[in-house]
Amino acid sequence: MEVVPRGRRFFSKADKQRILQAADRCTAPGEIGALMRREAVYSSSLSTWRRQRKAAEQAALAPQKRGPKPAADRDQVLQIARLTRDNDRLKNRLDKALFVIEVQKKSRPCWVTRWVTRWVTRSTTAARARDRRGARAGAGDRKRRCLPRPRPVARHLGARPRPLATCRATRAAGAA
Repeated sequence: MEVVPRGRRFFSKADKQRILQAADRCTAPGEIGALMRREAVYSSSLSTWRRQRKAAEQAALAPQKRGPKPAADRDQVLQIARLTRDNDRLKNRLDKALFVIEVQKKSRPCWVTRWVTRWVTRSTTAARARDRRGARAGAGDRKRRCLPRPRPVARHLGARPRPLATCRATRAAGAA
């Protein structure tokens, strides 16, 4: 006799119920052993199936909760709702931050104009005095206030240093 290798044996629910009913009908000694040999079932499988059958019967007899049943994907729905709320909240914060940045961009020329005007009015006389001595006019003041460096003055042409025009508002104020 030749042994044919087989994979793991699978028993359907109907097969399990049929074998268990046949095992329950066995009363004489040795009948259960003959049944297990005939069906190629181990005693541990029979005990496991009996345990499963008892648990299923108890679950079937347990009182059922009344009312609508909770959705199976309730956790996912709650997580999606929470993530959507967080996303909306972060979008609102981003919109506010972008609005503040736009306001700051638009108000910057006025801020620069105020500092440039203040620098020009305070140090005009000192700058002219330094120009006569040959030093750069107000170099230290401009570095501290992050203003552009002045162009070199052509002394041999008799040109005067022009006031700084760093933005449209300053140019418009100078033209008026």
